[in-house]
Amino acid sequence: VFGSYSTVKKTSSKSAIKWLQKKLNANCTYANNHPLSVDGIWGTKTYEALQKYWKQLGWKTTGSYAGKTTCTALISLWQSIMINNSR
Repeated sequence: VFGSYSTVKKTSSKSAIKWLQKKLNANCTYANNHPLSVDGIWGTKTYEALQKYWKQLGWKTTGSYAGKTTCTALISLWQSIMINNSR
């Protein structure tokens, strides 16, 4: 998928962190109610939204970054939302 990442963490590029923040804002119920600033800075709010997203999916994860499974879920959910909105 163009413009996507397989891993995003605190030391990732600003563009990767912005990608994650945009996806969390679109897909995470918590971030929908507490939107993240899409600034490319991995702060406590980005990490908190990531943890809430894992919980939303029913995952018992205590990780510290968005790995391949998380990024794939963000992409898949975003694509299904875009398809449904275009109908």
